[in-house]
Amino acid sequence: MENKTSPLARMIWAALTFSSLMYGFALFATLGEFAGAPFPSEHQLFVPLVMIALMANAIAFILPKALFMKAGEKLKSAPTPADERAMFAAFFAPWIVRMAILESISIYGFVLAFISKSPVGFVPFGIMAVLGQLSQYPSQANIKKSLGLNAAT
Repeated sequence: MENKTSPLARMIWAALTFSSLMYGFALFATLGEFAGAPFPSEHQLFVPLVMIALMANAIAFILPKALFMKAGEKLKSAPTPADERAMFAAFFAPWIVRMAILESISIYGFVLAFISKSPVGFVPFGIMAVLGQLSQYPSQANIKKSLGLNAAT
């Protein structure tokens, strides 16, 4: 059971992670003629967007954690042990919030790259978003860990 994962969760995870990559592909396809443009660190929106992206990255892990713990406590106090479906139901809402916030980081990079006409401006934002999303693969072990449940639960 430890290696089983909900097909729905895998599809959502793949779609959200892939969408962050697609923003980069769209930028390089659209702004390909500007591929040699310098990194937009001098653009007036660079610092604000970097700060927002860093805050979003922190919020993506802090905010859902409280929701995960609350859901995990509910499952622990239930009269019957939690089955796979109950664990996934408790896991889903905080997880999708986290995935959406992580995706927003790539959108900030998309905005910076598009308005500065420098597709390389997207790269650090895209990397941050995709690494965060890759760490959220919805395996049974990750679901239990997020909910604060031990392996025997």
